[in-house]
Amino acid sequence: MKIVSINLTNTDQSDFIHQVSDTLNIEIVDLNYNQGNPEIISDDFYTKLSLGALTLEQYIIDNSEYNTPNKKFFNALIYWEHDINKIDKLIPYVNVFTRNWFLVQDQTNPNWIFGDISALTKWAGSLYKINKDEFYIIDQYLKNNLTSSLVYAGRIGMNVQGLI
Repeated sequence: MKIVSINLTNTDQSDFIHQVSDTLNIEIVDLNYNQGNPEIISDDFYTKLSLGALTLEQYIIDNSEYNTPNKKFFNALIYWEHDINKIDKLIPYVNVFTRNWFLVQDQTNPNWIFGDISALTKWAGSLYKINKDEFYIIDQYLKNNLTSSLVYAGRIGMNVQGLI
């Protein structure tokens, strides 16, 4: 099995990916959010997520090992901070295939998301369209740069869970 990771930072995160790979005991294919066009550099979080989804989608289209019955990978990791916190809690989920599902590292201040490739592509690829101000947020402690997009994920049928 493999995990495809999408780096939303504008710096090399090889050491972080090596730590994650060692902790999960799995091979990780690490890509940058702008893999399709390295000239595109963005500071907007939602733009990076959308571009990362396009990179992920392009990778799975171009690699035949994803499109075979004996897939080498099912899940993806999208990260924007190199935070190893709670990575070990992903061990039971590494080889799990659950459609429309993903986990956030921490609901109050997440630094990475892990889950089904198609779910992450569907969700993150459409984030450039949402208006964060239109979402009603019940919990005042969940007001971060990702909260409204997680509300949106639930509205489009994604099962989003936070690690405890």
